[in-house]
Amino acid sequence: MDKILSARIDESVMEQLGLLARELNTSKKAVIEAAIRLYSKQSGLEKKMRYLKIPVVYGKGRKRLKKVLQLDICHKQYVS
Repeated sequence: MDKILSARIDESVMEQLGLLARELNTSKKAVIEAAIRLYSKQSGLEKKMRYLKIPVVYGKGRKRLKKVLQLDICHKQYVS
């Protein structure tokens, strides 16, 4: 589901965004999404965001077992 984003940006950046969208024959939304994905990949943030850690506790008292499940967001499956 798409979300609405509102941001104040420099006028020159807005012009660049429009030019890029026209040059690539795509929407400004697509340019922004591609730029953020590329930046995340280059900065290593993509790897940090790949897994969602879910803490789970089984049992009660001394027999409690703590485990952290990792959900692979990209493949939508549990890793551990």
